[in-house]
Amino acid sequence: MKPLKKELQDKSRFALKEYKEEHNLTQEDMAREFGVSRVTVGNWLIGRQNISSPMLKLFQMKGIL
Repeated sequence: MKPLKKELQDKSRFALKEYKEEHNLTQEDMAREFGVSRVTVGNWLIGRQNISSPMLKLFQMKGIL
């Protein structure tokens, strides 16, 4: 993974964790909101799976990033 991409993924992961905590959401709540599975959300949060570019754009539109 290129450093810039890793930096963006790390920033996104941190922002998602904050969003989850600030809004008192479960992974299931987030999965419904973003149209993905709960497992996908969990993988994002622990860094097992990278967040796709379209999803990053959605996070930006929602003010998460």
